[in-house]
Amino acid sequence: MSGETLILSQYEEDAGFADYVTDFVAAARPMPEQVYPVRGIPTALSQAGAGVGVVLVIESWRSLTMANVVYREIVDYERVVDIVLAYRTRESAPAVLAFIEACKGLRA
Repeated sequence: MSGETLILSQYEEDAGFADYVTDFVAAARPMPEQVYPVRGIPTALSQAGAGVGVVLVIESWRSLTMANVVYREIVDYERVVDIVLAYRTRESAPAVLAFIEACKGLRA
């Protein structure tokens, strides 16, 4: 991350993802040149597309296609972010039910 600006979503602090970002940055050598805080991951990704710097996001953000933004898997880093699916107990919307079924096949 030498010479790079790390764009950091301030919402990450509330979501618990900040610990993962902090650990990753601490393990990165050399450290980023500067940290640029923004409000929200979509804004952070927009800034990355504008050439401001790089963003660390969970893999699910790959589905958001933005101009000039490319997603790359981080290799040789052992910490994993666990996520869960939450939904209404009496869900009846066909699209939501289909998504729930698709997610059940993704269990680790």
